[in-house]
Amino acid sequence: MSQNSINAKEKLNWINILFLTLTPISAVIAISAYIYIHGWDWSLFVLSIVLFTIFNISITAGYHRYFSHRSYDAHPFLEFIYVFFGSGAFQGSILEWCLDHRRHHLKVDTDEDPYSINKGFWYAHLFWMFYKNNPKDAQFPADLTKKKLLVWQHKYYLVFAVMSGFIVPGILGHFIAHTFWGGFIWGGLARVVFTQHSTFLVNSFAHTFGSQPYNLKNSAKDSLLVALLTFGEGYHNFHHHFQSDYRCAIKWYQWDPTKWMINIMRSVGLVTKVKTFSKYEILMAKMQLESHKMSVKGSYDERMAAMKLKVEEAQKKLRILLSDYEKRRLEFKAQSREKYQLMKADLKIAKLEFYAAYDQWKVYLKAIQNYG
Repeated sequence: MSQNSINAKEKLNWINILFLTLTPISAVIAISAYIYIHGWDWSLFVLSIVLFTIFNISITAGYHRYFSHRSYDAHPFLEFIYVFFGSGAFQGSILEWCLDHRRHHLKVDTDEDPYSINKGFWYAHLFWMFYKNNPKDAQFPADLTKKKLLVWQHKYYLVFAVMSGFIVPGILGHFIAHTFWGGFIWGGLARVVFTQHSTFLVNSFAHTFGSQPYNLKNSAKDSLLVALLTFGEGYHNFHHHFQSDYRCAIKWYQWDPTKWMINIMRSVGLVTKVKTFSKYEILMAKMQLESHKMSVKGSYDERMAAMKLKVEEAQKKLRILLSDYEKRRLEFKAQSREKYQLMKADLKIAKLEFYAAYDQWKVYLKAIQNYG
């Protein structure tokens, strides 16, 4: 046997291989047997949908947007909810999950990306977990290891996962439909499979299919289908470009229940200090991409370059004024009403100048696209 084959076998993660292959098979057999013996039970079906929502949002709002990207501050009670129900998604401890996810953003589409789409759709979706991918010197994020709850979850992860992922659904099944095993199968086993593979679609489908309105520098794409299945995570091109933003969808009509839930928690005081990128920065990203596309097509002329420069200068001025406003508004408001009003007026004028320059850019861009 060659040394390479020995090393390959040593890198295989047999616990993940067995769990990820046996749970879907077991779920199909168990659900089929349950329906055959007991018939269809709407209460168990609804239970599985409710639990799917709770566990998935614990991953999207908790594991992902809160712990991985620190896009807002959360009350300790909400942290515990994320830890407890996130464990039952059977995607590893928060320390492990965040280590992989931060590496993904830092090294996206390279060999050091844990679930690089360049290694294939199914590798990014599932097979990357069949191997022990983390470097030997990899360390868990220091900002997370300071939290005793996360260290405790990592140490006793199996206890957390089994309790929240299987025992709690079983108990709920007992009270709702008088069947522990019905709850265990529908709300536990089947729900785990759907929770996992819906999350995995972000790594595979949303790096393969969809649009790229903000950035062409990596494979991340916006996908409505993935957004529908993952409570908003499918707007992945936006997320990779503005990764610390607590939102994945920025338009009111886009599907992002995770954002809505965070906003609800914010309204009751469980969430504070949410991070967002301004609409000016987002429009600038779109403009940079549009100008790049026009340049590739050979349609980028001097007039367009001048308009782009005008937008950039307006955005730079606006950014400086916004920063100054945030730093000094309370001081001016308390000491000088006149200075405060002048500052607000300058800011309003700067916003109008930015939008005027941007609108001019969009009109000319549309004319070039239609008639150029």
